[in-house]
Amino acid sequence: MYCKNCGREIPDNSLYCPECGAKQEDMNTTVEPSKKEGTKVFGVLSLIFGLLGGVLGLVFGIIGLVLSKNKQNRIMCIIGIVAFICWMIIYILI
Repeated sequence: MYCKNCGREIPDNSLYCPECGAKQEDMNTTVEPSKKEGTKVFGVLSLIFGLLGGVLGLVFGIIGLVLSKNKQNRIMCIIGIVAFICWMIIYILI
């Protein structure tokens, strides 16, 4: 399993991380750090491309919403999608 605080691999059923000392509350969670960070990337890319008015903001936003369970990442994806939609409305009106 992996430490919730530092992300290092620790022995299964550990109560505390031997690396950072953080208490491990839910011992059944074994999400690898790379999977958690991957969904964050989609949120950030959605936000950036959405604010720039790119279609990639919509694409990354949808992918991020499907893959992410983290509330903060989902909010970034939603903001990216909304920003893209606002750009499209402005483009159509002009």
